[in-house]
Amino acid sequence: MHCYSGKVTRFLAVAAVLALAVALTALAACNITDDKGGNGGTLRPVGNSYTISFETGVQGVECDDIILTSSTQIILPDNLYRRGYEFAGWYIDEDYTTTLSDFLISNAVSENIVAYAKWEPVEYTLNISVNNPKAGYILDDGNEKIAEDGAEEEIAFTYGTDLSFTAVGDQTKSEYYSFMGWYDEDGNQVQGTNEYAFRAPAEDIRLQARWRGVQLKINFYYDLDSSDAETPDPVTDHCYGDTFIYLPELPETEIEGLSFGGWSYDKLGGTLAASGDGAFTDFEPDDSHLKPSYESGIVYELDLYAQWDKVESEFIFGSVGNEYIVNGWHSDYYDEEPESLHIPASYSNKAVVAINEGAFDDYTGKVFVPGSVTSIADGAFSERTEVFFEADTDYQNVSESLITGIGTENIYFNIIAGLKAADVVQTFDYPMYVENGKGIYDTEINSEEEFIAVYQYCWLYNIGSLNLGAESSGTKVTFDFSESGLQSDEILKVVLGITETAGGVTQFEDSWVSTAIGSLGLKSNTASTYGWSYVPEKSELMVFFKDLSEDKNDSYVASKKTEGGYYQLQAGAAFTKELSEDGSMRRFPIDDAPEYVVYNSEQLVYAVENGFKPRFGTLSESAAKHEKDALESAKDVWWRAREILRGINSSDDSDFEKLLAIHDYIALNNIYDSKLYRLSEDEGDLSEDEGDLSEDEGVDAAALSGYRGFNLEGVFIDGKAVCDGITKAFMLMARIEGFECVRITGKNSEGVGHAWNKVKLDGKWYNVDVTGDDSLTKISKENVIETLSHDKFLVSDAFLEEKGYVEDDYGFIDAASGNYDFYKKLSVTNLYDLYIESEEEMKAVAEEALEDARAYFKENEAAECFTFDVYWAAAGCFTLGIDISYSSITPSGTSDTCEQGVYVIIWERGNVMK
Repeated sequence: MHCYSGKVTRFLAVAAVLALAVALTALAACNITDDKGGNGGTLRPVGNSYTISFETGVQGVECDDIILTSSTQIILPDNLYRRGYEFAGWYIDEDYTTTLSDFLISNAVSENIVAYAKWEPVEYTLNISVNNPKAGYILDDGNEKIAEDGAEEEIAFTYGTDLSFTAVGDQTKSEYYSFMGWYDEDGNQVQGTNEYAFRAPAEDIRLQARWRGVQLKINFYYDLDSSDAETPDPVTDHCYGDTFIYLPELPETEIEGLSFGGWSYDKLGGTLAASGDGAFTDFEPDDSHLKPSYESGIVYELDLYAQWDKVESEFIFGSVGNEYIVNGWHSDYYDEEPESLHIPASYSNKAVVAINEGAFDDYTGKVFVPGSVTSIADGAFSERTEVFFEADTDYQNVSESLITGIGTENIYFNIIAGLKAADVVQTFDYPMYVENGKGIYDTEINSEEEFIAVYQYCWLYNIGSLNLGAESSGTKVTFDFSESGLQSDEILKVVLGITETAGGVTQFEDSWVSTAIGSLGLKSNTASTYGWSYVPEKSELMVFFKDLSEDKNDSYVASKKTEGGYYQLQAGAAFTKELSEDGSMRRFPIDDAPEYVVYNSEQLVYAVENGFKPRFGTLSESAAKHEKDALESAKDVWWRAREILRGINSSDDSDFEKLLAIHDYIALNNIYDSKLYRLSEDEGDLSEDEGDLSEDEGVDAAALSGYRGFNLEGVFIDGKAVCDGITKAFMLMARIEGFECVRITGKNSEGVGHAWNKVKLDGKWYNVDVTGDDSLTKISKENVIETLSHDKFLVSDAFLEEKGYVEDDYGFIDAASGNYDFYKKLSVTNLYDLYIESEEEMKAVAEEALEDARAYFKENEAAECFTFDVYWAAAGCFTLGIDISYSSITPSGTSDTCEQGVYVIIWERGNVMK
């Protein structure tokens, strides 16, 4: 309930000029009789006076008259209460044109005054929904469907409004569902019939129409040998249409090479009712799977069978409770001992929590242990095994195992886990490591390569945001150079580019740090600032990585958006394929990659680009809000990317088709964030149509790193990003599909800092510049649309160099020698491709595109334009021999329609729908 009480507005020194020029005033109190109670006293009049009386317009709410006497101050009553309304002041007329205070200031009072209270209705919100959108929907009082997709519908209303809704069930499912009624947010039924009409109260409302499915008995068969599943686990807890999770109990036997693949209606294979996560969403089994039941309260019975997939696991698993234990590894999988083994944090959707005695007593390589493991038996490893605890490891969970002896003293902690452990455990002295696509490196530095790898990891993984150190001065990382081959008196100069003398500090340009930062290019949005401390006698250099965000709430997470000034997308490109039908069932190649712990989207980028599958870490309840937001944001973009890929690609697509779909999707569903680009260039003078960023002008790189347009959030959440965010998105989606893909930085044809991708297809590296293929184009004074070409899709280094591109030299990737020649290879008919060599060919291609355009306009009533791109190779002018108007632009840079180059053709609705 909204209540208004106890508030008094004071009009100080209001001159009420009387005939004798004596300012008069009075004090008054309200006598309000309502459900809130409360009475006020009255000041008695003195001598000759005029009266201000008050009409509240509300029964039971009264105010005492004000008697104007010879004082100079008036206090007007303002603690009025009316259910569903807010008091908006006193007026001297019933039309509310002149306020009482304005009148007293501007006029001599010569007669009694009647003041009228003005009331403004308070706007409340009704959130209305259905509990299962498959069961039914809601009609409002205008018979419009609302809340039919399962999401809450928001409806604004005022107190006393008559509201009415009707819950309409799906008639084809009437034998499975019965309407339960309307329920409030506390789960109380407020109406039992389908029609619900009521007068709105003075408060926000949450209302849900609920259907209940008939009671089911589900026989879950989960024997390992599902061809002979004779031991059901009957469950009667669920109804038709329910959402729930059910995973099989693990057998008390050793499990080798098997993973739970979901619940099927058939003993082997067949249609899945739930995938490997065991999640049933609005579960509606088909009639053919339902059997009538004669048990009391049960309407239907059905059988579901666990599907156990054969997987090539490196490990031998057993069960402990309802979780997994590692009993060993499959040495017979390998011709020779592998360099490293990564234990997964979960297997068959259950946590891996322990390592058994002797599991790795015959292995001498590197074993990576996830944070899920909290129990390690004595003698689990051989003396020569190197054990690497991953970033989500809680040292205090495994310390007892380490103290009692796990069979090896070669123990390392990921730098994140190590820093957190060292911050709370004074005795922590294990070396710390990082891992990337090239190898494993620790803080006991043996080479420049090792230092750069660790330093870059600290930088890109936002180590400074951990704020572990004295008085949060930064996160301290100690590098041990005793085995580096450097003399103690040259470490500062070689590593930091610093020489200390009696006259102060001399800074050199060349150093290991400058090489590390310089080779990051646009991959780092963070300023290169750090502190350091050096102990010569130990050859130990301590670097303080600082949280450089201007606003600590923005650190560790891309949290800022640039607002306004964006043109809407022109979606739709010619010759695109239909969405995948089998998308929801696809398993991606990245799912077989070793895991890597991440806590935010920048760490997600680092992990995936280095060839790992992300595993999202966990945070304590006491973690800062921005860290929690960052983790949730990273999860959002990861699952969003996978969801998109399931929609645009299928397992039957060729590698070329998958990359083309990724290129086109990112381009057509994102706008280049030109405002953020100008901010990063620090131009400051933003044009009026781009909005106002003056408050952010002059910010440094550290602050800019907080903008989502530089990161995955810009692409997958906001739909607008600069080239850096776009290349991260392309890399992420390509890596999920199993392609080797990296981000490249340099300068584009205009000499501006730029980022693009290199991707490996059929053994060759190619360049892909999604940003360069996507542009906003003015086709009239008012009309700006997005146009997509494929000019820079799967092209060679030589092609981009000819266009004027300059690539930064990192030395970590082979040259891109492949050139796909998109327009020659992509056919639109059996006879013609998009490499146009004659007017006859252009006519055939344009006619096919015209049919696609008409179909697109029929499906998308708001669309005004439809585009497709070709390469014009003929010597003659660019003309069409068909009686249709069209527009064209030249993203390749040619200036005349008679010249060769890539052209984007634009069909406009008004021209093609006549």
